[in-house]
Amino acid sequence: MKSDHSFLVVRYRPRQAMNENLSKILTELRCYLETLYGEKLAQIIFYGYQARGDARPDSDIDVLIVLEKPVDAVTEIECSSQFASSRKTVAFSVIFVGMELLYDT
Repeated sequence: MKSDHSFLVVRYRPRQAMNENLSKILTELRCYLETLYGEKLAQIIFYGYQARGDARPDSDIDVLIVLEKPVDAVTEIECSSQFASSRKTVAFSVIFVGMELLYDT
């Protein structure tokens, strides 16, 4: 099954427009993950305070990354940590899951 590289931004009732810097960071994250995982990347789901638009200045960026293959979260975090460590002014909370956990296949 070929992935469409869905990029989902979950917003409930945003209180403000997405910050330009945040939009840039998410675009960079998507490019990084597409390069790292290619066809194995199924979805990137952005959620939490930043997604809802009610983040404080110290709020982290919450991201759920869905991969086509079974996932070993520790390995995936190690593989992808270069992106987060290169952006020291932004905190990320990243969760990796495999498609098999989200959908009954």
